[in-house]
Amino acid sequence: MLTKMLSDFDKNYLIELANLLAIADKPILWDGKTLDELTSETDLSKISIQKGAIESELIEEMSGSSLIVEPVKQQKYSVIGAMAGMFKGSPETRFLEKMKRIPVHKTEDPALRLEAAASVMREIMEGRKFDLPSVPKLILFELMLLALSNGVVTGIEWSLLKEVQHYYQFDDFIFDDLMERAKTMNVEMAKTISIILE
Repeated sequence: MLTKMLSDFDKNYLIELANLLAIADKPILWDGKTLDELTSETDLSKISIQKGAIESELIEEMSGSSLIVEPVKQQKYSVIGAMAGMFKGSPETRFLEKMKRIPVHKTEDPALRLEAAASVMREIMEGRKFDLPSVPKLILFELMLLALSNGVVTGIEWSLLKEVQHYYQFDDFIFDDLMERAKTMNVEMAKTISIILE
């Protein structure tokens, strides 16, 4: 909704974080099967994430059609940092690589999931600083809206939002105010959709 205020480069950054937030607590699939459905014939090398439809749609809306990275000379972090991020792969790939190192029967453990997701999030955020505090606040707010899209923020999502808060050194009252506004907006949007569909 507010992503139009972001440059294309900053929008790319938001979408990287959003893609990670959207999958961090979703079921992992091996050869298309959940943990409960595994058999002796399941190919455990084929690992993927069961993505949520609502989050995927919201991220697609965030992306729009003009997702073009600005020249590196305009960025707020080093060229080396930018190039390193490009070669690490997508947030999903990086997250799944970390999850592969965990024993299959422990991959749904919230603490281990959070550890893997937070590690990827720190890699994405590394070196990303902004001259204006309004940009990371807007990014955090959009991530909050994404986390609320299913009606409730899960423990893993909450912890990842806190990672963003701590990285950009926002006071607790700023985080709380943004979360309150995000909750209010989420409720109002649901009411509006309900009225339209009546």
